[in-house]
Amino acid sequence: MEKVLKDFKQWLRLDGKSKKTIENYSLDIGQFLSWITERNINLSEISREHILNYKVEIMNSGLAVVTVNKKINSLRSLNDFLIEKEINIKRVIKPGKDRIKIAGGSENNVDVYSNEELEKILSAVDEEEVSTRNKLIVYLLLYTGVRVSELVNIKISDFELLTGELKIVGKGNKYREIPMNQKLKKALKKYINTERKENKHAEDSPYLLLTERSPKMHRDTVNYVLRKICKNFNFKANPHKFRHTSFSILLSKGVDITTISQLAGHNSIETTNKYYLNTTKEEKAAAVSLL
Repeated sequence: MEKVLKDFKQWLRLDGKSKKTIENYSLDIGQFLSWITERNINLSEISREHILNYKVEIMNSGLAVVTVNKKINSLRSLNDFLIEKEINIKRVIKPGKDRIKIAGGSENNVDVYSNEELEKILSAVDEEEVSTRNKLIVYLLLYTGVRVSELVNIKISDFELLTGELKIVGKGNKYREIPMNQKLKKALKKYINTERKENKHAEDSPYLLLTERSPKMHRDTVNYVLRKICKNFNFKANPHKFRHTSFSILLSKGVDITTISQLAGHNSIETTNKYYLNTTKEEKAAAVSLL
């Protein structure tokens, strides 16, 4: 399967796909290849039924609709690749049918943590068994609203503790500066001076977040950390939900949309409007309860 993934990446490159698109597609397809490997399904045997079963499984895992649809797009490219290479000539992906349809008025619903859920998460990371690194991950996601791809690429040099600012390299290699609150600065200093300092990769790695095996944390590890922290809760955690929660809180506290757009690293205020000037599911439910 490793060779298939390698050939698929090369196929995407020759097709003119961007580096970021190749990275995202490869991540999605790597997960799918692991799924069929676990079930002893050969590439030549992949059927429509297998795709539908996989779709049900990823939908039940709690992924956002937009994420599921992105994975469908990745699978469509894999299908094209398999057909072109004559590995599997069946058309097993039907985007028009497989993408999840969103009802009108729901397109821009923002999925955020409730106050109760946030209290549970923040209480959980204060427990002794939660490492200083994992606590810092939650604080960075919540108190800066960074994307998971930005989070794992944060370097020690990106912090300016004297001014209390964090420099983030976002989409299109655009820089933005995010002020850090006192809770985040305290968690950051503690991690750098204790757990990170003791890591065997500390001296050679420029990255903030390290693991025992790697000098740079992978985004999959971030998801694993969040699942572990929230394992006993009746809700699932994902990095992007923290991002939406962060900026929705700022908006509810009266922060202007221009400032939120700059903190989020959006290309335009229109993008921010799309997400954060729409009511959340909870707000709609509260409104209906008044009837």
